[in-house]
Amino acid sequence: ISSSYYHAGIDADQKEERQNLWKSGEVRVMVATNAFGMGIDKPDVRVVIHYDMPPSLEEYYQEAGRAGRDGKNSFAILLYAESDKGGLRRRLTMEFPSREYICSVYERVCNFLGLAIGEGYNRLFDFDLDLFCRTFKLSEEQVTAALRLLGRAGYLEYFDESENASRVIMSMTREELYHLSGLSNYAERALNFILRNYPGLFSDYVYINEKRIMRETGIPETEIYQTMLELSRIKVLHYIPRRRTPTIFIPTSREEPRYVVIGRAIYEERRERLRTRIEAIIDYADNGSSCRVSRMLQYFGEPSPVPCGGCDVCRSRRPLQGVDMEEVRREVLAYMRQSLSGVTVGELQHHFGIRGAQAVLTVRRLCDEELVRIEGHRFVMCNADS
Repeated sequence: ISSSYYHAGIDADQKEERQNLWKSGEVRVMVATNAFGMGIDKPDVRVVIHYDMPPSLEEYYQEAGRAGRDGKNSFAILLYAESDKGGLRRRLTMEFPSREYICSVYERVCNFLGLAIGEGYNRLFDFDLDLFCRTFKLSEEQVTAALRLLGRAGYLEYFDESENASRVIMSMTREELYHLSGLSNYAERALNFILRNYPGLFSDYVYINEKRIMRETGIPETEIYQTMLELSRIKVLHYIPRRRTPTIFIPTSREEPRYVVIGRAIYEERRERLRTRIEAIIDYADNGSSCRVSRMLQYFGEPSPVPCGGCDVCRSRRPLQGVDMEEVRREVLAYMRQSLSGVTVGELQHHFGIRGAQAVLTVRRLCDEELVRIEGHRFVMCNADS
């Protein structure tokens, strides 16, 4: 199988190379995190398989929607287990720890940075998140969530390494650049490349990739940093090299924890929106009672969508040619009445042999009719007289 992989941790050159191989068809299968595919419009994707449950229908709709953009038959498959429900619901607790926990993180961060009450106004600090969590024996995921909420409330801003890529902004105007002279060969090459490939430089900071500049201009790796410093030193542009250490910016002086306020709009309302999104994706995956596409469209506001006819629920309800489903139903009911403890899918398939798939389909329909219930991994009769 022609395949490759893609995630946020690989460097920019590898990302670009793998995207191009996949877009050209040289690589047919891409195993990836959701870092892959944003903005890529490849029309002939036949299958999108989700190994993990996305946290919302919005994300699933966007990611699964990469399949079949050329209008031909394609499939979006979501692999789902009962344990996924608990994992998603735990995310709610992880992303919204208690207010007491948030205030405790704020106090410990200030202590970790050596800030007294009233200090820290408008200052930037290096912040070793791993060391902080080990020092106070805290979960990195929950600490990161607390830092994010403290940022929304205006008490501090946390920037991890991925947010600290190199960036530049032009110091000279376009008119001044016309009269610029005396640059070294490397500086002239770098400047020309940056001006051609990074729009918006004259109005705001723009993230740049030094490896790309080196590759496209032929500037040696040993010289690229000094070349960028040269352009910054003579005030052609302002260059901020990538920071390898995460940072925390304190926009206000340190407060006592009892005065730290996380407002309702930041906490309760956002938490409820996340809870709604999580329950919607759980219902989409877990509820096989009606057309999945219809339920998805209802979630997005369409009042009365018709069944799609193509999802697994709709397909399972099509009449099966050559099979007397009423006879299968009678046999399934008779078989289940003999087992008070219920039956598993495997037992059904073994007992019914070549008609195993029809037997499983029948049991699912009996669940819809509330004649059969699911207990763990077993199907159990709701009423022995049914």
